[in-house]
Amino acid sequence: MSQFLLPCVCGAKIPVNRSQAGMTLPCLECGKTVEVPTIRKLAQFISIVPTKKETKGRSAKWLGPIAAISFLISLLGLTYGGSLVYERYSYISEITKSNANLNLTEAEYIAEVRKSALLSAPADTWDFWNAIVNNGLRDPNPPYRFQVKRYLASQVTWMRDSFLVGGISLAVFALSTFLMQKFRNSN
Repeated sequence: MSQFLLPCVCGAKIPVNRSQAGMTLPCLECGKTVEVPTIRKLAQFISIVPTKKETKGRSAKWLGPIAAISFLISLLGLTYGGSLVYERYSYISEITKSNANLNLTEAEYIAEVRKSALLSAPADTWDFWNAIVNNGLRDPNPPYRFQVKRYLASQVTWMRDSFLVGGISLAVFALSTFLMQKFRNSN
């Protein structure tokens, strides 16, 4: 925006903008109030074009790539962490629909199976033995809920770390955009 030099009675020149037309300003030299004329009359005074302020060796060119990279990292970290949270709660809701006791450990489960085997009738034990002889052993894996519990326990650190990386990256993004704005305003 161009500025105009408005003369004061003391001989000083006061720089004014078009937006200050019709206002009264104090002179910086003598302190008297000077009335700024209308925009049309301002054009009669000497016009000066303000030069860009020089930076004091500071450059903000590196802040743009840092902001972009940190935004992408935060987006990826928070998205991955959110997907792990969604997966965790979908598994848990699937297991709770099957009315399984989630607080039961594998050792307690095996103890219950042994107890039921000891309390079963001899004919049931014989039938079970024949089924093993004829069909072989069943899948030795524990029930599905224990597999899910182990998997979810292994994913807790990934979930925590992805949220941590996403949060730190988001903070770096916010700081770099704040600094970019500060550099723009100072120039």
